[in-house]
Amino acid sequence: MGLYDSNNSGDLCVNEFWALFNAANDGTIPWPVEPEEPHVVEFNAINADGDMALNATELEVWWNAFNDSVMPASHAAGHNSTVLMDLYDADMSGDLSLDEFEALFSAANDGTIPWPVEPVEPHVEVFHMLDQDDDMKISVTEISLYMDIGYVYLPENGHTY
Repeated sequence: MGLYDSNNSGDLCVNEFWALFNAANDGTIPWPVEPEEPHVVEFNAINADGDMALNATELEVWWNAFNDSVMPASHAAGHNSTVLMDLYDADMSGDLSLDEFEALFSAANDGTIPWPVEPVEPHVEVFHMLDQDDDMKISVTEISLYMDIGYVYLPENGHTY
């Protein structure tokens, strides 16, 4: 109503109502536009070819910009756009749809991307198992505990040491 209440009285006089009535009949009322959700804005901004799907290059551009602006420390090994495509391309089309990008966008902003865990070398795993006080050194006492046991079994990989 504010657009047609030209004298800001809070009411519409006959002439103001007539302007509203004509605009409604003509379909020219400038209705407020709902703002797009952030993931839609981002998607449209990086979808350079306008095909409504993000290809690997477009995703890489977004991921690099996201990292640089939000999480500069997350340039960890394996945290790249190729892995993201594998994680979020649910239909395996080779591109991300708007829905697939929404899932990625939410996880990236929440810090909940399910990055694959790099396998740990068995000797590193045993070291951490023996290092009871987590000081990154194995003491004589910790070695003694190992010797008393005689072996270490790692259920994660099925190895016995």
